[in-house]
Amino acid sequence: MKTIITRNRMQFIGYSLTMVVIAALTLGVMACSSKTPTPTLSSITIAPTPTANLTVGSTQQFTATGTYSNGSTADVTSQVTWNSLNTAVATISSTGLVTGAAVGTTNITAYLSGIASPTLILTVIAPTLSSIVVSTPSPIKLTVGSTQQLTAIGTYSNGSTADVTSQVTWASSNDTVAYISSSGSATGVAPGTASITAALSGDTSRTVTLNVTKAVPSSVTVKPSSPANLTVGSTQQFTVIGTYPDGSTGDISSQVTWVSSNMTNATVSSTGLTTGLAAGTTYIKASLQGVTSPAVTLTVIAPALSSIAITPTAPANLTMTVAQQFTATGTYSNGSTADVTSQVIWNSSNTTVAPISPTGLAVGMMEGTTNITATFSGVTSSAVTLTVTRPPANPANQTISFVVSPTTAAINTPFTVSGASASSGLKIAYTIKSGMATISGTTITPTDVGPLVIEASQAGDADYNTATPVDQTIIVGKANQTISFKVTPSTTGNGKSFTVSGATASSGLTITYTIKSGPATISGTTITPNGSGSVVVEASQAGNAEYNAAIPVDQTIKVGTPS
Repeated sequence: MKTIITRNRMQFIGYSLTMVVIAALTLGVMACSSKTPTPTLSSITIAPTPTANLTVGSTQQFTATGTYSNGSTADVTSQVTWNSLNTAVATISSTGLVTGAAVGTTNITAYLSGIASPTLILTVIAPTLSSIVVSTPSPIKLTVGSTQQLTAIGTYSNGSTADVTSQVTWASSNDTVAYISSSGSATGVAPGTASITAALSGDTSRTVTLNVTKAVPSSVTVKPSSPANLTVGSTQQFTVIGTYPDGSTGDISSQVTWVSSNMTNATVSSTGLTTGLAAGTTYIKASLQGVTSPAVTLTVIAPALSSIAITPTAPANLTMTVAQQFTATGTYSNGSTADVTSQVIWNSSNTTVAPISPTGLAVGMMEGTTNITATFSGVTSSAVTLTVTRPPANPANQTISFVVSPTTAAINTPFTVSGASASSGLKIAYTIKSGMATISGTTITPTDVGPLVIEASQAGDADYNTATPVDQTIIVGKANQTISFKVTPSTTGNGKSFTVSGATASSGLTITYTIKSGPATISGTTITPNGSGSVVVEASQAGNAEYNAAIPVDQTIKVGTPS
């Protein structure tokens, strides 16, 4: 019995040791497997490819699949950065959903972890017309002479709709019954039935039936029935609505006969446009096929004065004993104007300076200012200021002092000339007497090098005689220029010839490149390395007839050994 127990214990201990060894080995394998490198992204592919054309307004879902270094693949649609090269043609969301925006092409690319997918070309096309519907219910009922605007709605391949009324070709099966214009306006011509269709781009709408009946109104009504008072010279448009036995109504303004009971007060045209002629009352009526409307009372009133304007609004200074004629223009409530010079009451705020007559004639009496106004029917004009001056004395002489500034200038560089003054205090005029330059006011622009003679003059006025002109000379030289040099390239490691660039002169003249030091030769803008190291390139500009030589600028390029 003890032997059996001992054997069982030994078996248990052996089994336990075996399990420990197996566990240790398992942990060792797991530890080794945990050190296996993480797979890296090798490439990205976009689907679908190739893509069907996308209609404007439609969408297309793209997906991105990443292939990894261990050969595995994964959907990375939501991880990549999506890009559309031409967002005016199509945009793409962060989830890869493309929306067509305009006709054209764009390139779709996906980026992740420095990896870019192959570019996929997407073409966006315009939607095509699928069908046309004439939106007006069928049948259409018209009376002779009346009109009905029809509307055509187009449905496109992308499901969108649009009003194509002005684009379709309208057709009537019987123009003697109903005529339809190119804009879709149907007109009843004679009693009968006609079929209306609309066609565009090979598609034709379903037929719409149009029934035309004879128009005989049971009553006619003039609108407005209670018009506002009409000012003389103004107009009032009346319309007529005919009511038919079937209860329908229509505008028959162009069919009726119009009558004004008092043509001296107001006239009415064949289209119902009434014009006020004189203050008073008239009655407006309209009749058609023996049916006459009730009379509409129209009162014509005189226009009210709205404002008065005096001219001249800014009169020149008036010398004592000299007269100035003013006029007054009235503007009325109907927009008309009239000369009311003889009707207004003229007023001068200072009659000792300048009194004004009932006809608007002001006479300068004393040095000073006065305000002129005109009043009529309770309306007063804005004041116009009149200045009276003494007669001028004998004009005095004046002289010019001219110490020119600047004394030197650069070609093609504008500058402001100054330094001249007149003893009278009057304004100096500058002109180019000799030399090559243009002048505008006090701004001079030299166009050649050399001496430039400027003349300062003063023409005088009522108080001063013309001054003797004074000349001064400005020496015009070449303009300075500077060089900006941001070298391209700054490094090159393959030792092959390359083109240097990046230097510009402020003058716009051509830059010359030379090798100042380093292992390279240059021909024009082509540099050929003959060793490795730093090459100092000098950019220079020697100038010309207009510009001085620029200060050279150096830049360093690191080059590699020729291969």
